Amino acid sequence: ELREAMEAKGLGTPATRAAVIEGLIYEDFKSNMRDNILSQWVIQREVGGRVSIKPEEIKTYFEGHKDEFKRPEGVVLAQILVSTEEKKEDVLPALKKKAEEALDKARKGGKFDELARDYSDDASAQRGGEIGFIEKGSMSPELEAVVNKLNKGDVSDIITTRYGYMILKLVDRSTGGEPQLSEVESRVHEKLYLERVQPALREYLKARGATLNS
Repeated sequence: ELREAMEAKGLGTPATRAAVIEGLIYEDFKSNMRDNILSQWVIQREVGGRVSIKPEEIKTYFEGHKDEFKRPEGVVLAQILVSTEEKKEDVLPALKKKAEEALDKARKGGKFDELARDYSDDASAQRGGEIGFIEKGSMSPELEAVVNKLNKGDVSDIITTRYGYMILKLVDRSTGGEPQLSEVESRVHEKLYLERVQPALREYLKARGATLNS
């Protein structure tokens, strides 16, 4: 029906129809976005604004649910990896020299994230070499031994692996265990807020439905 109406109005070419349909879809999309933003604003004002979480409630919940917030022991690492995978023996010395150059610059104060982008062949190079949190015991014993000797901010020597020449930086170390309330207060607040706002939202929508239907 839409095609017939468009052809009747002289909008019969495929390209023209596509452009018009796309425009209609985009207008619907914008309208839906406006409606969604407005709905969220109304819900936040009418429902969320009435949900209050007191500091003592946060403390009470935390004290009774500390196990939920326990942190595992582990480290946050960044790496520079000069890949040797599928490389011929005669190019390995040049690749080793490349890794040594990166390490030398890192040891002389070069920014590790910038060096990772310049030297690393791993996908993590796009993130400045950061590979995130690694729980204790999940690395190979060889890498674990190297990391255990590092202090926060330290850079390792070159580690020869089956993937290539690796340089690790210890970004942070977590001893694990129970955190302080101040470290997870926002998480506790969010959890309590969501637990209360959901039934409040259901009641609000139920009341709105009854009003609209009356």
